[in-house]
Amino acid sequence: TGFCIREPGHFVAELVSLGFAVLLVPKELAQPVARSMQNDASMLRVDDLRPAADAAGLSLTHKRQANLKERLQVRRRVSSRKVPERGEDRGEVLVAAFDAMETVACAAFEAWCHDQGFEPELARKHLGDLSFEALEVQEKKAFGKGKSVLNLYYYFNEESCEEEPCRQHSDPGLVTVLCRSSTTGLEVRLPSKPGGAPGVPAEYQEDWRDVEAVMDRCSEECQEGEIAMLVIAGETMERLSAG
Repeated sequence: TGFCIREPGHFVAELVSLGFAVLLVPKELAQPVARSMQNDASMLRVDDLRPAADAAGLSLTHKRQANLKERLQVRRRVSSRKVPERGEDRGEVLVAAFDAMETVACAAFEAWCHDQGFEPELARKHLGDLSFEALEVQEKKAFGKGKSVLNLYYYFNEESCEEEPCRQHSDPGLVTVLCRSSTTGLEVRLPSKPGGAPGVPAEYQEDWRDVEAVMDRCSEECQEGEIAMLVIAGETMERLSAG
């Protein structure tokens, strides 16, 4: 992956017991992610991002939800792609950030696989993006889409809006990787009882707890250029691991 988790055993233990864990991500991966977050809502303008995204084999989908928020969703649509050189162009920044976040997510998943006694490559064959090659060999115009998704949100935070811009929810995938938001408010619920069998969900505490304070404390241990990222176990991992 190009990124090694310092203490895989400790990371997985926290992910299993808490449902989340904090990683200190090295400078070469942290920089493109930090640069993407330094942009304002212009980072979500599809027309400006399209040339670099197309060259890298990424698909872009933009959606605005009334006066709550807007979202740019980025997915990989081909298995082999040309990654443009990293530059100041917003499209190039986006592509580099996507690659960095995907690398972190893969490293987290591999750490969990090794801890559970699974071969990561075998797991990828069952859970990976095998449809890419079939589509390319058949030379179809339609493309498959990767399972790695990068969502960039811009919340308007208008006082006149009475609806919550981000409601309580659980993410459906294997793992979710999050950066420290510029606006506080991220909360998690801690597991109180594991599921204990495949298909049986874990039980969670009723109270929601602020998790960004944990990220801030971990950031104090960062070396120059590193950033703290939060990894949250998704519903798919919960089912695979029997809670």
